[in-house]
Amino acid sequence: MENIAGKWELEGFPVGEDGKEKRGLHQLILERNGARISGESYYLIDPATGEENPDPAKSLSKITGEIISRPANAPENSNNLVSIKRETNAGNLTALFFGVIENENRIRGYFVNTFGRGGRFEMRRAG
Repeated sequence: MENIAGKWELEGFPVGEDGKEKRGLHQLILERNGARISGESYYLIDPATGEENPDPAKSLSKITGEIISRPANAPENSNNLVSIKRETNAGNLTALFFGVIENENRIRGYFVNTFGRGGRFEMRRAG
């Protein structure tokens, strides 16, 4: 099972009310305990405004989730999956991310949130 603990950048592309894709960027710090994931995140670029976040502490979120192992009899080119729940500390947003762990440095998938938005995302290990 991949070790996804550490620092990541999550680039999200929510679709706005106008139907156009926007861009947000989060910093995630993840810990792993078996299949369970925990940690925190904050915005580097706010998808609502497209602007850099001057105060990351105001956008802190709690991260929980799990790695979902591929079946034992899956084809050799199959990947593990991941589910990540992001809850803002302010309590005004929950987002669910579902993705494929392509390798220990890249995860790609889709998300939805309680604002009625959704889109695609890509996570890359921050160096």
